[in-house]
Amino acid sequence: MKCPSCGKTFDLWTHVVDLLKEKTKLFRNRGAAFIGARETWFTFQLPPNETKQINLADFDVPEDSKLIYIIFTPEQGAGWPLEMQSNELLQHKTRHKITFYGKPFPDSKECQPTKHNVNMCVTYIPKTIDQIPFELLSNAYESFLEDNYQEMILPSAVAVEDAIKSLASELLNIIELPNNLEPNRHISLRIILPLVAKLYSIPNLNQKIVNPVLKLWKFRDKMAHKGILEDSLDLGEAARLLAAAMFSINYFSFFSGYNSSKNPTTVI
Repeated sequence: MKCPSCGKTFDLWTHVVDLLKEKTKLFRNRGAAFIGARETWFTFQLPPNETKQINLADFDVPEDSKLIYIIFTPEQGAGWPLEMQSNELLQHKTRHKITFYGKPFPDSKECQPTKHNVNMCVTYIPKTIDQIPFELLSNAYESFLEDNYQEMILPSAVAVEDAIKSLASELLNIIELPNNLEPNRHISLRIILPLVAKLYSIPNLNQKIVNPVLKLWKFRDKMAHKGILEDSLDLGEAARLLAAAMFSINYFSFFSGYNSSKNPTTVI
């Protein structure tokens, strides 16, 4: 691909994997754009020693969206935002309504500007009518950002498996073969998909994406039978597995709904 800013050609796969491998989550979370994530920035007022409830819906974050990542930066004069809770301690995900207390900075009494700006960035995935895989991938991405790489495996693997199963049925119909054959995931990915891609002169899914998908399925089977993944996963390996799941599902979507009335370049 070419960079829209500088025009330099770059490898998108390598770029995304490197992005996901970033230790700083502020950059790592931006790979979620491949599963429909959006990012919004806004500013709210939080004077020291005061409380403020923020409803993300007031800042165009849909109430039914899935929150992926939130980060805030208080400017000089604002209180440091501490999330408040009731007297019942709950281990819960951040909700769309958040109450902050502005903890004073050491020099807050000396500096009293008229504005107490806190800048907040929210990454979220809006709810859509798209197929289930993107919802599974959002769960996988959330685990990935929390560095729970093992918990990322099952939703990622199931997402790709569900997507290729649906696509295989469509592809069999395109080449006029019974679509109730229910081929397994490996046959669908490694035989049916490349066959139809060749018939329609469509670039096949690159092997550097296929191989991590196969490894993802291997890990998934181990976890399904043993309940735990004995193999250790580091950030780099987890990044490649998640990137492969995102790339392959987007590739499957390219095929999905393909006009079956078009004549293939080769007749079986």
